[in-house]
Amino acid sequence: MRDGRDRTLAWTAPPLVAMCVLLAIAAGVGEPGTRTIVRATARTSALLLCLALSSWMIEALASRRAGLIRSLAVSHGLHLVAVLYLAALTGGANLAERADPVTAIGGVLAYLVIFAGALRPRHPAVEWGLLWVAVSFLAAYGPRAARQPWLYGPAVGSLLVALALRIAGPLVRPQLAKVEQAA
Repeated sequence: MRDGRDRTLAWTAPPLVAMCVLLAIAAGVGEPGTRTIVRATARTSALLLCLALSSWMIEALASRRAGLIRSLAVSHGLHLVAVLYLAALTGGANLAERADPVTAIGGVLAYLVIFAGALRPRHPAVEWGLLWVAVSFLAAYGPRAARQPWLYGPAVGSLLVALALRIAGPLVRPQLAKVEQAA
């Protein structure tokens, strides 16, 4: 970032769209192919969320935080499109499988935070709202990790580490700054 501009979104959005297009070509646009896209975009969203959360503690990511949050919005926007398309294909059965008021409200709130982050990634409500998004992801991945730990366990572990980094960042960074100034 020689000129100070964050190009994270420019580097992530085209590959995310290309991934969806290639998966649609390879797996088809029927139910199985769309489920593949749903899973892939969920994983890219989880990865981008972990990076965004970690940016509060990892100096190398801090300058890219806004771009990471915007990239998360692109990835999860693609996820939403795939989920809604799958709902159209299945007559809503995919939504009914996971329908309960807590999940529905939690998911809507998470999407609101993510999409607010696309517009104002540095807003305090977004910065702290990402904690809610992480909890929502954990609620989705946690039960799956209990059934298939080798598949979902790494995602849950990564989210827990990223959450710890996010929470510790504002607590530890001022202390690190004091140590650096004293040295």
